[in-house]
Amino acid sequence: MSKMNPKSIAMTAEHRKILQNNTVTIVKNLMFSEEFVSVLMRDGILTPEEKERIEAEKTRSDKSRYLIMDTLPRRSDAAYPAFIEALVESRQDSLAEEIDSTLASKFIEDRDKNDEKIQLQRPVKVSEASVDFVWKPYHLDESKTWYCKLFESNIKDLGIELCKMTPDRKKNIEEMMDKKKVYRIIRHNDGFFGRAVIISNQFYTNMNPRPGSDIDCENLVKLFDQLNFRTVVHKELMGKEIKKFLEEERNNEEHLQYSLFVLCILAHGNNNKVYGIDGNDENGNDGAIDISDITSWFSGVQCPGLAGKPKLFFIQACQGGKVMLSVSPKQRNSDRPFSTAVASGDVRNAVTLHPDGNPDYTDSLPLNIPEAADLLIAYSTAPGYISWRHPEYGSWFIRCLIYVILNNAYEEHVFDMLTEVSRIISHFKLKEGNIYAVQVPQVVSTLTKKVFFMS
Repeated sequence: MSKMNPKSIAMTAEHRKILQNNTVTIVKNLMFSEEFVSVLMRDGILTPEEKERIEAEKTRSDKSRYLIMDTLPRRSDAAYPAFIEALVESRQDSLAEEIDSTLASKFIEDRDKNDEKIQLQRPVKVSEASVDFVWKPYHLDESKTWYCKLFESNIKDLGIELCKMTPDRKKNIEEMMDKKKVYRIIRHNDGFFGRAVIISNQFYTNMNPRPGSDIDCENLVKLFDQLNFRTVVHKELMGKEIKKFLEEERNNEEHLQYSLFVLCILAHGNNNKVYGIDGNDENGNDGAIDISDITSWFSGVQCPGLAGKPKLFFIQACQGGKVMLSVSPKQRNSDRPFSTAVASGDVRNAVTLHPDGNPDYTDSLPLNIPEAADLLIAYSTAPGYISWRHPEYGSWFIRCLIYVILNNAYEEHVFDMLTEVSRIISHFKLKEGNIYAVQVPQVVSTLTKKVFFMS
């Protein structure tokens, strides 16, 4: 879209009405990512001064209200399509389609064509191994229908709402806090309990893209909004940009006022590392960051504002290239014709699911356990193994994590909820003959108390 004078030709009454009718939905779901803001600035809809004015608002909801009620309606009619385009460019497709499905579909089609063109121009790092067979989803029996729905759906389409905290349960948790058996989680006067940071990398310069990461990111934002976290999202960061951003986050003074911190990283990974979008290549460029380095940056020593407070890290990334296998009882003691090929990383992509890492890695190495207290790291998969992700529904791990938290946030503490996540994921399988590909998350914890979300 070409840059236009924002004050020429007032926005039509029809477009103002559409924005007005969707104000509640927009305020609830809009994510102010860098991509979103940059499109509005590129098209002349936002000035640098207005950008600063919006960023000065304390909450994401306030930012959304200021944009929708005070800024866009005062612009030209070009502001309306620019707003829809900004949503699409920042991967907020669901919100764009809910506001204007026709216009959103056009922008989504244009974006996807451009993404394909860019991907064809990128030097994709491929494995020397070839795919000799196709993995197919394993459908569970009818007695476990709800597992099937979660396995074959985007979590947001299941209509699950966040559970409610009863007065008795709240009193019980507060009593445990007084006895120092539970971390003290209190609401700050701005309405938030903590900060939730999400880093989502979907498109890489020298590794395969990660379709479905945008779904995971969108669903996580909605979850943490409901849990009353101040949520921050960053997408498509190079390795050095991740380090720079986390350095700034570590020094954020808001940690002094909040009770806990959550960091979610959705990226390619390998052997206790996650990759920026620059990945790694034959020229020696390395966008990898050690997960142990990331967790240490938020220890009580390096981040005093979080000293004595729980710090939760959720890592959706492969930790190697092996496919975790489960064998049917009939074949448990027989030969396993696919095990050598699969374990060596021959399976690059499933027909409906994709691995979240570098399939060339085959060795299983132990993860570094952080020495600092009050940390919990939940890896989507065990060391050395692939982590599965559906391009339309999102990853197994993030999908199950959100499902369990929505149902149990105020009844179970975090560690028990992660055990339930593992139990559910154990029912997810990909099938080839009598061989089943599975996934099991791994949790590393130095928490000294229980962590409950509060209402």
